[in-house]
Parts: sequence; structure tokens; C-alpha cells
Amino acid sequence: MSDTQDSIKSKKQMIKSTGIVGSSQILTVALQIVRTKIIALLLGPTGVGLLGIYNNIVDMVRNVTGLGINFSGVREIAQACGTNDEATVAKKALLLRRWSYITGIVGALALILLCYPISIFSFNTGDYSLPIACLAAAVFFTSISQAQIALLQGTRNLVSMAKASVIGVLLSIVIVTPIYYFWGIDGMVVAIILMAISNFLLSHYFVSRLKISKAQMSFKETINSGREMVKLGFASAISGIIGTIAMYYVRSFISGHGSIDDVGFFQASWSISNVYLLTVLNAMAADFFPRLTAVNNDNEKVNRLVNEQTEIALLIGGPLIIAMFIFSSLIITILYSSEFSVSVMLLNYFVVGSFFKLLSWPICIISGAKGAIKQILISEISWNIVFIGLIWMFWGSMGMKGIGLAYILSYIYYLVILFILVNPLSRFRWDKTSVKHVLFYS
Repeated sequence: MSDTQDSIKSKKQMIKSTGIVGSSQILTVALQIVRTKIIALLLGPTGVGLLGIYNNIVDMVRNVTGLGINFSGVREIAQACGTNDEATVAKKALLLRRWSYITGIVGALALILLCYPISIFSFNTGDYSLPIACLAAAVFFTSISQAQIALLQGTRNLVSMAKASVIGVLLSIVIVTPIYYFWGIDGMVVAIILMAISNFLLSHYFVSRLKISKAQMSFKETINSGREMVKLGFASAISGIIGTIAMYYVRSFISGHGSIDDVGFFQASWSISNVYLLTVLNAMAADFFPRLTAVNNDNEKVNRLVNEQTEIALLIGGPLIIAMFIFSSLIITILYSSEFSVSVMLLNYFVVGSFFKLLSWPICIISGAKGAIKQILISEISWNIVFIGLIWMFWGSMGMKGIGLAYILSYIYYLVILFILVNPLSRFRWDKTSVKHVLFYS
């Protein structure tokens, strides 16, 4: 009876936390739809494709130079908060903040130095070197703002995270609309930089409201103490780097074997099936990851929480996936325009693959909560290798359809490999309730 009550209480906490962040994400998604529509109408498929490549470059450099401190920062802050030691929390917060500046500067300098080869690889010309170099500012401010969001998540300050998310997208609409209206594609780099600065200022405002004591730490101590945090974030950093490079390669592959318009079609369907579903997953992860980290040494509690989160994920994400599949044509037309009809076909493939992604998500958090570097690396790197390999296999005979089929098969593989990898960590299995929900939505 006690276990049942604990389970009910735990699920209520999950739903409450998801509700706080999720309700803000619904508003965020609505605002993103407005922003996406504006960009699609003002820039067209070519502009959407170019914007996707620029954003991917920023993400790639940030992930390469970020050393995974956003991931490890959440884990470090969550564990420090669990001790109720204000001095420890203050030191961890200062450590995270300082390392975000270090990695932000390194990332910005790296992009400036490598702007020419990145331009050649992305567009087969060096003409884009200057705009790519200017994106260094976006790398710097994004690195810092992401660390500040990690601090909010680690302290489980979900209300501030929710507000930052909604206000951030609203500000981006205010920023990009006049720029794209008057300057079109020529104003794209300026818009990206201004959005990064606005997100930095916004996250800084909410972090400044946290009641965290001031801490003193020398530069030498910052470097020495940060090594442990960097070590914890290494696997996340590597998997993030591989994932970003893989998506960068896929877009470049489509651009090289097809056209920039094809990249735009891919970007449209990818954003809907992944970014919007990822918004839901992030809403749930905001509280789930710190909670799972706090009990990572108790396998019974770990497995119970993961099964409970699987049930909640299916109840929330399942209907969303079904709706996207049924109304794919209408969604593409509303969010983009009739020019993006090719994206409907891709979206249907991606939505089916997203179901397996939804199933695998709670399981993959086990490796992160336990700091299992090997499991994280094997699962994430192998998924990207399988995805790209299948694209190569299917492109010649299926073209853009081959990318969709590759996505489905790669996530079936990902789900299977996760079960194998987490077995020695916690002996995780779906319970009867989870199995029922999986079969129902299947």
C-alpha cells in the first residue's frame, strides 16, 4: 500500500512539474509557430535552409567547445542542493558560471579561426566566411545563457525556466520580424546574434533572483575543481558533438546531392517532428533528470521512476505524435506554406520514428543520472553512425524518402541498444503498466 501511495505521489510530482514547464512550452510552441510562419513567408525555402545551416554551425561549435558543462552542471547543482549546504551550492554555481565564460570565449575564437574552411565545407565556397565569423558572438552568448539555464534546472527553479522560455521566444519574434521584413536574408546573421544576446540577458535576470550565497574561488581552484565537472560532462559533450556534426553533415549531404531548397524541406519536417517533440521531452526532463540523479544509487527507485516517467511520456507525447501523423499535410501548410509540400512525406516518416524516440528517452536518462560515460558514448555515437549509414544506403534508390526510412530504422536500433546497455547499470525492464501503454500506442 505504501509503495502504491509513493508511486501515486511520484506521478503527481511528475505531472505537476511537467505541467509547470509544459504549459509554458505550449505557449512557447505557439509563439514558435508564429515565428516559423513569419520566417517561411519572408525568406522562403532557401532562407529556411540557410538559417538551418547557420544555426547548426552555432550549435556544432558550442557543443564542441562546451565540454558538456550544461549537462554536468545540472547534475552537480542538483547533488549540491540535495545536501542542503548553501556554501557547496554557491561554489558549484560559481564554478559553472566561470567555466561557461571560458568555454564561450574558446568557442567564439574557434569559429573565427575556422570560418573559411567551415564556409567551404558548408557551401562549397568561401563567400560565407565573414557571416560565419560574425556568428562567434552568438556562440559566446549562447554558451553563457545555456549554463545559466542549467543553474535554474539544477536548483529545480521550474517557474523561472518556464518564464525564460516564453519570454525568450516572444523577444525573438520582436527581433526577427522587422529585420527579415526590411533586409531579408541579408539580416539573418544580425538576427541570430541579437536573439543570442536577448536570451543571455533574460537568463541572467532570472539567475540573479536566485538566493545563492556568494562564494570565493581562485582561478587555480576554478580550473582544478572544474576538471571533475568537465569529466562528468565529457560523454554528453562527445555525444552532443557527434550529434550536431552528424546533423550538419546530413544537411550538407542533402545540399550537395540535392539543393538548398531540399535542405529547407528537410529542416521544416525535422523541426516539427523533433524540435516540437523535444520541447515536450525537455519539459518532463526539467524535473525528472535531477530527481533521478538524486536516487541514482538505488536501482529499485531508479527503475520505478523510469517506468513512471515512461507512462507519463506516452500519455503526453503519444497523442501529440498521433495528431502530427494524421494532420501532417495541414500542419506543414499552416506552419510553412504550400511550397513545402515535399516536407509532408518526410514528416510522416519522422513522426513514426519519433514514437521509438519517445520510448527510448526515459531509458537513456539512466546512463546520464549514473554518469555512465561508456554507455552514453556507445548509444549516441552508434545511433548517428547507423542513421548516416542508412541514409547513404537508401539515398540512391529513394532520395528524400530514404532519409525518412533511415530515421525510423535507426531509432528502432537505438531503443534495442539502450536496453542492452542499461542492463548492467540497473537491470531496467518495462513493468506491466508500461507494456500496456506501449502496446496501446503502437
